[in-house]
Amino acid sequence: METVKTDFVDAILELLEREVKPIADYGLYKGNMGMVLVYHLVQKCYPSTHIEKNAEILLDSVAEQLTEIRGINYASGRAGIGWAIEWMAQHQLLEVNTDDLLQGIDDVIYREVIYAEDKSFTLANGSLGKLVFFLKRYKSVNFQTHRLRNICHQECLVFLTDEIKMKLLDGKNPRLKATDLSQEELSDLAMVVITMTKVQTACINLNLVDNCIEETMAFILQLLKERTTCSTLAESICLLKLAYTVVYTGQQQHFSHWRNLGATYVQQLLAQIDEEKATNTERVQLALLYSLLYINTEDVIYLHKRAAIVEGIMLEELPFELKNGLGILTIAFLATEHPHAAPWEELLLI
Repeated sequence: METVKTDFVDAILELLEREVKPIADYGLYKGNMGMVLVYHLVQKCYPSTHIEKNAEILLDSVAEQLTEIRGINYASGRAGIGWAIEWMAQHQLLEVNTDDLLQGIDDVIYREVIYAEDKSFTLANGSLGKLVFFLKRYKSVNFQTHRLRNICHQECLVFLTDEIKMKLLDGKNPRLKATDLSQEELSDLAMVVITMTKVQTACINLNLVDNCIEETMAFILQLLKERTTCSTLAESICLLKLAYTVVYTGQQQHFSHWRNLGATYVQQLLAQIDEEKATNTERVQLALLYSLLYINTEDVIYLHKRAAIVEGIMLEELPFELKNGLGILTIAFLATEHPHAAPWEELLLI
C-alpha cells in the first residue's frame, strides 16, 4: 500500500496544531470527544507536542463534565463518549481502567435499555448506538472485570439485538417493510449488518443475530438491484456505503457471492457520481468511502479519486468536528497512510 504523506495531510495537520478551545458540546459527532479521538490518532501517526497538548485540553474538558452530561445517545451523549473512551483504551491510546471510569455511564445506559425502549433503531439516536457502545464495553481488556459487569454487558447485548430485530422486521411498523425509510435509516443499515456480524463472533443471541444479518442483507441487495439510477448525489453516496458494506461483509463472512455482488454495485454507482456538483459535506463523505474502498481492494484508483474529490474542499470552511467535518476527513487520510495503525473501518463508518 502507498503510505507517502501528501501536501493535503500537511494542510490538515497545520490546522490541527493550532491552539484549540473546548466548546460546550462534549459529544462524539460534533463535540470535544470526537476531536479527542482524532487528536490521539494523529498523535500516534504524526507525534507533535502541539497535537498532544490539544488532545489533553479537549480530554480534560470532557472528563470534567462526564457526570453532568444528560443525554445518553451515541451522537452527542454518554453512549458515544463512552464508546470513544473504550475504543481508545483498547487500542492503547489511553491508559485507563474503563470499568472504573465508565461505571456510571454503564449504569445509566443499562437502566435505559432495560426500562425504556428506543423509538428508532438508528446509530445516532437509537438502539444501534447503544448496541455499539455495549459491544465495545463487552470486549474491554481491563484486569479482572467483575463478573456482574460482564453479565450486565451481555444482557444489554441480548436486549438490544432483540430490539433492533423487532424494529426492522417484527414490530408494529417494521422498517424493512416500510416505504418511507429515511436516508439516515438506509445509511444505518450498513452499521446494523457490520455490528451484528461482530455480535455474531461474540456468540451472543446467535439465531436471532444470524437471521437479522441475512434479512438485512437481503433488503440491501434488493435495494441496490432496484435502484439502478439515483436522483441525487446524496442518494448515490448512501447506496455506495451500502454497496461497500456488502463487499466488506462478504469478506468477513467468507461469502464470495456477497463480495462479488457488492463490487459490481460499487462500480455501477461510481459511474453515476458527478463529483463536480458535490457540496463540502458530500466531498468529505466521498473521501472517506474512497478510503474504505482502497483499504479493502488496495486499488490505487480510489486514492486518485479521493485526491480529485478533496481538491474542491476548503479546509478552513470545514466544521471542527468528527462527523462530516475535519475530524473524519483526517481519519480518512490516516487510514490509507497508516493502514496498520488502527481498525479504520470501525472509525470511518461512525
